[in-house]
Amino acid sequence: MPDIKELKNRIDGITDMRKITNAMYLIASVKLRKAREELEKTRPFFDAVRRELKSVFRADEAEKSEYFFPAYGGKRDDETTVGFLVITADKGLAGGYSRDVIKEALARARSCAEADSTKLFVVGEHGRQYLRNRGVPFAEEFNFPARNPSYHRAREISTDLLRRYDSGEIDELRVLYTDYRNGMSTAVKEARILPFERRYFTEGADGGEDYEFIPSVGKVLERAVTGYVTGFVFSAMVDSFCSEQSARMKAMDAANRNAGELLAELKLQYNHARQSEITREITEISAGYRHRRGEASGV
Repeated sequence: MPDIKELKNRIDGITDMRKITNAMYLIASVKLRKAREELEKTRPFFDAVRRELKSVFRADEAEKSEYFFPAYGGKRDDETTVGFLVITADKGLAGGYSRDVIKEALARARSCAEADSTKLFVVGEHGRQYLRNRGVPFAEEFNFPARNPSYHRAREISTDLLRRYDSGEIDELRVLYTDYRNGMSTAVKEARILPFERRYFTEGADGGEDYEFIPSVGKVLERAVTGYVTGFVFSAMVDSFCSEQSARMKAMDAANRNAGELLAELKLQYNHARQSEITREITEISAGYRHRRGEASGV
């Protein structure tokens, strides 16, 4: 059994660590609440941009847009290069949050690589370090943090990705992120951003009303697509940030419970050791007292 001093040091260390994990739990809960409010604010904007794209799609010039799959709905004739936007965390201590989305990204990339080429664009330092340490190629120059997602950062990311799409560097753009399912559970989700499925904008579209596009359909479509992609990226980043904070809360809560159980066990050992130490001291005092009484009586 460890001695009293060692047990006391371990109890003090775990108590201090428990204070840290409890503080991290509270911080994550505050960040989660703010992120959920931001997530709710993105939905009206996203719906408005989709309605705008529906109205643009009704114009004849939209039929030739590179942002839509061909009318028959198939892939492009040439070799397809798929770009994956993978959203991870900047830090650890969030359970399997980043690991799960990276695992899915590598699986998707391997499946696409059998017929197509792939490019990984990673948001979050944790994901970049993971891939770098394992020698997995990704766009090193694509360096964006995941903490405190903002619309401005989402615009920077979407501008970079749209530039690569317009230049032909990538033919499809997909996003892999962690979906926050109303706080009940989280799951890795894949969504294709570009090119669009035509039926997504034709089903339920208004009919019979003509629109005038100034300066042109192409310019309006380009601006609408930029807003749509930016809104989608921002929504995915906020969704992932909510999932990260939820995962961190669960991890810190589990750490707190484990620390409580370990403290209870150590305190029991400490009490036993202290009791044994007191018993030993009492025994030594009693033995010394009897020895002195024997010497005094000449026994």
